[in-house]
Amino acid sequence: MILSRGKQPNDKPKNKMTKQDLIKKIATGELLPIFKFEAYNTESFYGFGSEEEANRYCDHLNKDRDINVFGAGEITDPEEYVMANSDSAIMNIEEELAAIA
Repeated sequence: MILSRGKQPNDKPKNKMTKQDLIKKIATGELLPIFKFEAYNTESFYGFGSEEEANRYCDHLNKDRDINVFGAGEITDPEEYVMANSDSAIMNIEEELAAIA
């Protein structure tokens, strides 16, 4: 499933996109940015939202640590984007931030 602005993670896509279409939509910002959160020796997890939200969530994950353990990066590879969208555990970063506030 591909997340478009205004869509929720459980919405089903109406049309399949080619890899070239997907690359264009990612480049133009038409699709929601998905961020991969990862740390050494942990399983990566994904969330969608803005870069500012991803940075704030990363700050929360690293709170009370001597060094930053978690990092986040926006997914730009179409195949990884599709893989992340197939993960049912993808989170809405904005909602996560609201829950910890």
